[in-house]
Amino acid sequence: MRTSGLQFSTRSDGFVDIGYEDYTVDIFDGMDVEVTYTLSKQDFSLLLNALPASGKSDKARLIDAFTADFDSDAFETFCEAHGIEFKRHVWIG
Repeated sequence: MRTSGLQFSTRSDGFVDIGYEDYTVDIFDGMDVEVTYTLSKQDFSLLLNALPASGKSDKARLIDAFTADFDSDAFETFCEAHGIEFKRHVWIG
């Protein structure tokens, strides 16, 4: 299995997408899996405020907190602990 690593983008509507893609996943018969978390501008601000300040870019801070391959379990646990709401989207194909 290969991974895209953390992907991060700000949409024109102000929402932020954070996620990753895993390629040729064995348990899905070699299909790809894409996981995206969508946060509102307010919830993304809450996320950044809850992370250690470092002077780094937003993406670098996310990598520091959740690894370059993006640990989605750690991300969800962190968000739940800090009252940060998100929507999870999963695509398998």
